[in-house]
Amino acid sequence: TISSSVSKTDQESVRRSGRDSRSCDSSALSSWTYAGRYRARCGGDKRISLKILVTGASGYIGQVLCPILREHEHTVRALDIAQAPGVESFDVVTEDLPLEGVDVVIPLAGYVGPKCERAPALARDVNQVAAERLAKRLDGRCCVYLTTDSGYSSGNLTNENEPFTPKSVYAITKAAGAEALRAQGATVF
Repeated sequence: TISSSVSKTDQESVRRSGRDSRSCDSSALSSWTYAGRYRARCGGDKRISLKILVTGASGYIGQVLCPILREHEHTVRALDIAQAPGVESFDVVTEDLPLEGVDVVIPLAGYVGPKCERAPALARDVNQVAAERLAKRLDGRCCVYLTTDSGYSSGNLTNENEPFTPKSVYAITKAAGAEALRAQGATVF
């Protein structure tokens, strides 16, 4: 189920989206916790609207997360290679992310699953190289990066402090991207 730290409004948004709420845990939806900490440093109850850039906005998490962020009064720029209403067309492999004026970056774009084994160069470009390019350009911006449990060896429930021991092309490329971003101060889940 959704973590108790997620408000009723957020839970309702997940339900309205048609997604199974059990698949949306608090780490996948935690980008606004940064905003909460930011608000606390800036005077507590003040509503601060952050400018948030989301790649992979048409994907499984992105299409749930973007509406929730907007409901929390954040300005969201949604990018994806796949066409969808309210999402700008963008290719993370060939284009640099438009970071000007952005407070928070949530790079969700990824090349996933077994197709990575069939096209390892594309998996590397999307999952690793794009993250490495972003890491070099963060310049102090908050970045929330969702990795994969495929990068952890235990096969059990894990947390982001456990070491990566990836084996598949997907996990190896996601782990490399996560490490590049973590080295620049990104929050990696």
